[in-house]
Amino acid sequence: MLKKQTIIYWHNKFAWFGVFTIFCWALSGITHPMMTWLGPQASKMYPPNMQFNFENTQSIKNIIYQNQIAEVKIAKLIASSSGSVFQITENNNEPRRYFDLDTHKELPGFDQQHAKWLASYYTDIDESFIQNIEFINEFNYEYPWVNRLLPVYKITFNHNNSKTSAFIYTETNALASLNDNTKALLQNIFQTLHTWNFLDITGQGRVIIIGFLILTLLFMSLTGLMMVIMLKQRRIPNKGRHWHRLFGYIIWLPLLGWSASGFYHLLQSHYVDREAGLRLGKSINLQAWTRAKQLASVNNETTSKLVKINLNAISLVEDIEGNQYYRLSLAVDKREQIPDRNHRFDGISKERNSIYINALTGEHSDLNDKKQVIDLASKFADVSVDKIENIKIVSRFGPDYDFRNKRLPVWQVNIDNEDKQIVFIDPVTSILVDQNRAIDRYETLSFSLIHKWNHLFPLIGREKRDSLIIVTLILCLFSVSIAIPIILKRRKKPGYNF
Repeated sequence: MLKKQTIIYWHNKFAWFGVFTIFCWALSGITHPMMTWLGPQASKMYPPNMQFNFENTQSIKNIIYQNQIAEVKIAKLIASSSGSVFQITENNNEPRRYFDLDTHKELPGFDQQHAKWLASYYTDIDESFIQNIEFINEFNYEYPWVNRLLPVYKITFNHNNSKTSAFIYTETNALASLNDNTKALLQNIFQTLHTWNFLDITGQGRVIIIGFLILTLLFMSLTGLMMVIMLKQRRIPNKGRHWHRLFGYIIWLPLLGWSASGFYHLLQSHYVDREAGLRLGKSINLQAWTRAKQLASVNNETTSKLVKINLNAISLVEDIEGNQYYRLSLAVDKREQIPDRNHRFDGISKERNSIYINALTGEHSDLNDKKQVIDLASKFADVSVDKIENIKIVSRFGPDYDFRNKRLPVWQVNIDNEDKQIVFIDPVTSILVDQNRAIDRYETLSFSLIHKWNHLFPLIGREKRDSLIIVTLILCLFSVSIAIPIILKRRKKPGYNF
């Protein structure tokens, strides 16, 4: 059985490692909620929309025919500064191509122009203040992998003696991220002192170093708890030791939880390949369109029902049998553009419904998102349709489908396979937005509940949860600050009465 003198000895032995670790991670941990509180906020929450025009569908056919576009990954009409334009994505690492609906000609360099307009739209800063434009197709220090979306344009404004950088994902007219000087500084502190990403070049070395420090915190928490239990309650004349013990009652459990969940997160992120991220679907074959200019237009009966309906986009999609359709994404009716930081994390569904129109006949189709998603999910997961257990619409962000995906609504499909896979499908463009397995969800749940305290959302809300975390981290800093002079003066013998 362990003696209290032995526990005190080893608690003191690792004290300097504990002090260093808590100072690094507590200080940097405070910067994370501060990024949310102090970072810039978008002026608008919804992407720009457009109204349906039946002539646009004929323009799509003429564009494909005139420009001999044989196949595409994504093809759709979107709203832009020039009105509706035809956007095509041929792969996910290059700028997208655009075509004018009147002349049917390509618009050279329009992807960058479109990104500039969207950046101004979301920030309410005039394009004349743009200082720099950068095309990013790989994650980097300023735009890390947690942002999910690539490629993006980094549009930097120099406005009111401050730099604001908007990261624009043109495929969905989305604002992927928004930075200013304050947020960039806080992000650098967090990445340097909390995730230690500067050690990525060491590979296994980063895991060993951080793992050792996490285990030190675990050890300090456990030995501190044992000391609290084993040492008799008494009046301690030394104020420093008195307050250190008092803080120990409060912080041992949070430290234990943060350390355990952090260690789990470290090991899984390094040793378990996560099957996450966006994947484009198969290419849409347009060979028939390039040979036949005169394809059916949308008929009058269908058109009469769609007059003055606001749309997010008109996309070209293909079913499992190779039939091609126009998918009309109907925008939500109520579009309150009041900035709200919580909306960014909770998510707002930008589509209220969808309509499918057969591209060859122009007739309204009974095809729907659910049928499309079932077929797409079976392909992406490489399973038969009968392996699909459950399917539902996701209209809010949550632990399984993170706000960094910047895309709502999507469909969640649970797969009955060995990994108990869940895939998230966007029927607008038939792409796999994200996916996870049971092993991923266990770690995500641990990190969400134990590390980020997300279980407190329903009880006290996001702001109070963040405040509670900051207060706890400050108590940790006070505790180790008090411990420093105690360590310096401690006796060297193992039986020192702490």
